[in-house]
Amino acid sequence: MKDRDYCTRHKQNLPCPFCNTVGGEGDLPLFAHARNSDPATSHEAAASLSDAQLRESQAIVLEALREHGPMPDHELVPLLTGKLSASGARTRRAELAQAGLVAYTGENVRTESGRQAMVWGAV
Repeated sequence: MKDRDYCTRHKQNLPCPFCNTVGGEGDLPLFAHARNSDPATSHEAAASLSDAQLRESQAIVLEALREHGPMPDHELVPLLTGKLSASGARTRRAELAQAGLVAYTGENVRTESGRQAMVWGAV
């Protein structure tokens, strides 16, 4: 990735080919991603999201964390029912974490099944 101090596209708030973000405050990933190991349907879903839809869905997740405070994904998902799918909410939260707008609080909680879940909060 090119250093953002030298990236004129970031200074102009244009899509940056070096880091797949739009420049400016609160850079967010520009493209929905699917892992190489994901099924074809995941790649199709990622390709179907426009830049505006992606940013809007990330904003929905970020606003939920700001409004309701830190929480694990299994508590975040029900808050977003009707706005985002469960997998979409988790993916957008991960993208926000990658962008530095959401962070692991260092706390873990148990799910109903007894597994540990990481607690995430808006930065």
